[in-house]
Amino acid sequence: MQTLLCSILLATPLLSQQIIDQIAAVVGNEIILESEIATMVTQYVIQTRQSDLYNQPDKLKGLQQQFLQRMVDEKMLLIKAEEDTITADEARVDQMLAQQMSAMVQQAGSEQKLIDYYGAPIALIKKDFRKQVENRIIIDKLRQMRFASVKISRREEENFYQQFR
Repeated sequence: MQTLLCSILLATPLLSQQIIDQIAAVVGNEIILESEIATMVTQYVIQTRQSDLYNQPDKLKGLQQQFLQRMVDEKMLLIKAEEDTITADEARVDQMLAQQMSAMVQQAGSEQKLIDYYGAPIALIKKDFRKQVENRIIIDKLRQMRFASVKISRREEENFYQQFR
């Protein structure tokens, strides 16, 4: 009886634990959380005004998989950018974040509707999107560095067009 009571007492904390977030993928030393994918889906829903998407499980699952793949690709690019010591200018991040937040408020209809969509205060929404904006700037810089010297002739362009028409 004492062993049973002891087992129940030890197991009780495990039963009362709640899952707050889960890891969707690991890229290098970076993780992608389920909540990050959910945030991307919410942003997509706001931008496209497709609130009925949540009632379409197959379409929602496909969209989540697309965002996960995009995030894995971004993490890989960010790892390469870190190796090349590419950083984002804070002033540029602030400027782009302000533009994005303004556009999101306009798309949602009001600041309060945006808060309701995300279920979080504006400060937390900004914090989440700040990292996204910073990452986007870093990835753009990496792409510019890698592909700025790539030159394509008119003939190559026409051949590509003919091949993939």
